Amino acid sequence: DGGTTWTDLSDNARYSGTTSDQLDITGARNGMNGNQYRVVADNGCFSANSAVATLTVNPLPKITTDPSSTLICPNGNATFTAAASGVGLSYQWQVNDGNGWANLSNDPTYSNVTTTTLNITNAQYAIDGYRNRMVATSSVCAPRVRSAAATLSVGTNINITQQPVTSRICANTSTTFSTDAVSSNVT
Repeated sequence: DGGTTWTDLSDNARYSGTTSDQLDITGARNGMNGNQYRVVADNGCFSANSAVATLTVNPLPKITTDPSSTLICPNGNATFTAAASGVGLSYQWQVNDGNGWANLSNDPTYSNVTTTTLNITNAQYAIDGYRNRMVATSSVCAPRVRSAAATLSVGTNINITQQPVTSRICANTSTTFSTDAVSSNVT
């Protein structure tokens, strides 16, 4: 309560050393942030209070928004955005081309690789199906956290493999025209 009243502590799962010159806190929770502590030394004749020590509990890093998969045309641009909460965060985008995760570097295709928004410029079909994720690292609290992966789909040309056939029918009857197309992204 800001130090206006004080409560004696006793050893339990959270605190140990409550009657010694060293207080150990195990598993500090966010709700303990700002708690103040002091020791009262007593020799039977006199007692003295130490200065106040304030506990700062920093939150663990946490992904709050995952990037979304996207479909673009060849030579198109894409943006992946993620978000994280925590203290002293830095960011690194990674890509998985099917051979495991690797950190990205800024180059003509990838930019803003150390921000929460990854830009892909002039995407070629060669990176179709690559998965991207953001890693957030706190300078204060471990561990680092990773977003879910988002897939970049780069559309391919459409190849019509079956053409519709002309149909001659009589009035008041039905017919069907069929076609088939091949591409990585035909709907």
